Amino acid sequence: MLALSNCTAADIRSAPAAGAACVDEVFAPMPLVARTATEVGLAEGPLLSLLEIPAQIRAPLVGKIFATGNPAKLSSGHRAVSEQVAPLMGALSQFYTARAGGAPVEATASAADMLDANMPLNYSPTTFLIQAMGPQATRAMDYVVTVAFVNAAGYAKAQMLSSQPVP
Repeated sequence: MLALSNCTAADIRSAPAAGAACVDEVFAPMPLVARTATEVGLAEGPLLSLLEIPAQIRAPLVGKIFATGNPAKLSSGHRAVSEQVAPLMGALSQFYTARAGGAPVEATASAADMLDANMPLNYSPTTFLIQAMGPQATRAMDYVVTVAFVNAAGYAKAQMLSSQPVP
């Protein structure tokens, strides 16, 4: 919706197959991991959260981030993605360890280049959340809400849960 905010209905209706000229890119497609302090990567949501906690307790949490669970509990789509990115997990874990240990982005740039080499710039369903997690000076947006479409039973459950106090 943000990308279309400069468009009128007429702009959209009369757009050529390549798209309407009024469409603005909200943010550029993202690499897997950042190479500079002004980038954020698709795989860095947990890292951004990790960097917000005290340095002395970060290291053991990296292992928990990369722990593998029971793949049978994943949806077929998530399982396929898990299998596809499995070869990257060792290097990504080392990247997280270095950053959690205090290495600045620039010090891990060569590792980022290696990780990013086989991954095209992309958007993922978590892109908008990750773009909202960085420092205010570099984040592309503020995350407001996720819209979910549910059936009547799901809606009733959400109503019941929303009425309960949050611990």
